[in-house]
Amino acid sequence: MWVGMYRENHEKFCCCSIIPVIYLVLRNFSEDPIAKDFLITNTRLKNTILYSFVTRLELLLYYDLTHREAQQIDFLLQQFNRVEYNARIEEIILSIGKNKKVKISDAIIAASAIYSNSILVTRNTKDFINIPNLNMLNPFEEMTT
Repeated sequence: MWVGMYRENHEKFCCCSIIPVIYLVLRNFSEDPIAKDFLITNTRLKNTILYSFVTRLELLLYYDLTHREAQQIDFLLQQFNRVEYNARIEEIILSIGKNKKVKISDAIIAASAIYSNSILVTRNTKDFINIPNLNMLNPFEEMTT
């Protein structure tokens, strides 16, 4: 169970791949009880779940979306807090990009987590592992250890 993993209530999690995975559950592409459990448990604990504005763009630009699916994505994202783009995030993105070879979308997500002093929750840790000052959690690894 996820509850034992967190030290206290009101931790902030900047979700990267968790929200898209839950979206895939909505589309019935896959069942992912780990991602679903993470969101449900942290919502019950009143932990703040954030997402970067780029997450919404990536989800809504997904190919072959129906109008209903786009509405489901927007409804799902409304349950969480969005980290808005600002000048400080831009500076963090630039510092990440100058020092590391990182895709721009990953740099935006990482910068959003750093700016909001959040833990980046992602299954894709390899793209973020060398970014300084970034706290990460891969709940999928935690469940297997």
